[in-house]
Amino acid sequence: EIRARGAHALAGVHEFFAGDDWELFVPIKAGDRMTKRYYLYAVDEKTNSAMGGGRSLITRYRADFTNQRGELAAVQRFHYVRVERDSAKKSGKYAAIERTPYSDEQIDAIEAAYANQPPPRGSEDRYWEDVNVGDELATLPKGPLTVTDTLAWMRGWGAGIHNSRLAWKHRQRAPKFYSRNEYGAWDVVERVHWDDAASRAIGNPAAYDFGRMRSAFLSHVVTNWMGDNAWLWRMKSEYRRFNFVGDMQWVKGKVLGKSIEDGH
Repeated sequence: EIRARGAHALAGVHEFFAGDDWELFVPIKAGDRMTKRYYLYAVDEKTNSAMGGGRSLITRYRADFTNQRGELAAVQRFHYVRVERDSAKKSGKYAAIERTPYSDEQIDAIEAAYANQPPPRGSEDRYWEDVNVGDELATLPKGPLTVTDTLAWMRGWGAGIHNSRLAWKHRQRAPKFYSRNEYGAWDVVERVHWDDAASRAIGNPAAYDFGRMRSAFLSHVVTNWMGDNAWLWRMKSEYRRFNFVGDMQWVKGKVLGKSIEDGH
């Protein structure tokens, strides 16, 4: 009944992934079968949105992942900023961003960073006494972002994009997830992640990444550093800006503190 009353309540209102908070309780092993329970738990209204003035909403969700033994394996809390597309377009917040081609020297430097990227710590344990406040994690290069990167991400993630009759069937269930493209054909609004023209239509200068890609980047730099036998029990991320196609990301980290909590 609750789902029915809220169905399509924010249809047509654009959403931007703005952050997530993972808590991981038990290992997920090969052969485990996970059940995901996913729900909206809060909606906050804001004014004078950074994406274009007027009203915006922050929608907050939670997903619980339970394995076949009934154990709660993980909880993910995440939120979106929801802004009307016309307001986002009128703001022009990112209109001044100019993309310039990389020089041969810049590409050579990026290639060298990939070639010299330190390997993961692997089976070598990292102990309490090995960690010092101020230690820096090895920087990981990610990019320059291409449309191919986004498509590869979507293929692995399974973003729910369809074609032909499957797209038609999905459009019957979620018509506001689609809009007409420059040829008058129906296409997903999610194409802002690979279609420059669609992204410009909502006020951005170019196609941009998925926020969850950056969450994966951050977990990569941490798990490389901590080693195979360590336990990543919590990771919280906030996404303040867009990564546009062509942007180069350098994923960095630093130890800011050490503590023992709840006997661990």
